[in-house]
Amino acid sequence: MMRFTTVSSFRRGIVWKCGRFLWQSLIVVLIGLPGVGRALHWTATEVELAIKDEGKTEAVVPFSFKNTRDKPVTITGFVSTCECTKPKLAKTTFAPGEGAQFDITVRYGNRSGLYTQYVTVATDEADAPPQKLTIRLTIPGGGLEIRPQFVFWLRGEPAEPKVITIRGNGRFVPNLTFSMADDDFTGVLRQPDPKDNRLFEIIIRPRRTDKLASVVARLDDGPVELPYARYTINALVK
Repeated sequence: MMRFTTVSSFRRGIVWKCGRFLWQSLIVVLIGLPGVGRALHWTATEVELAIKDEGKTEAVVPFSFKNTRDKPVTITGFVSTCECTKPKLAKTTFAPGEGAQFDITVRYGNRSGLYTQYVTVATDEADAPPQKLTIRLTIPGGGLEIRPQFVFWLRGEPAEPKVITIRGNGRFVPNLTFSMADDDFTGVLRQPDPKDNRLFEIIIRPRRTDKLASVVARLDDGPVELPYARYTINALVK
């Protein structure tokens, strides 16, 4: 049996489907907003902070929330993107209508520039996804100036060493660790002038130049107990 659909019926069907799609999309958007679909309503889920004190190595960032449900809610855990980011919460269970503020300490060490960390907060709500908190720090200081950051040799040319100059422009005197795990190259970090504690050199050379070879060396700046800034240096025989 053939079925015919009038133009008006077809239009009504299109309108109904579009309306259902828009409504579903609105629900998805609302769930992603702070506090919507969750018992804990957060005053802000993203915090940006400009560090002004160049002598500091960590920042304390406050977050606040309120339980908007009619039953207690318990924070069951935190997951951060780095061990240098530590939340501190005095209690974990909050009554209906109760609010609280807690601090997240971010240890950024010798880093400079934009530094972003994330902390995910989980609760005992079965129907609510975890809440992600975002911290963006702007840290003063110029870090390391590395010239050049890429060195190369042509195949067949003498395997002479090349010098990479490193100048520390950051807030602290550089505390460098150089590592390069490769059998085709040798490299050493040295301080050419003992009176200049911000100037360093890396002497790098290939063991041979009759074949293609490449290596990515790693340079870390920062004490062991604090987060470090990581740089890479590339060497190539081509």
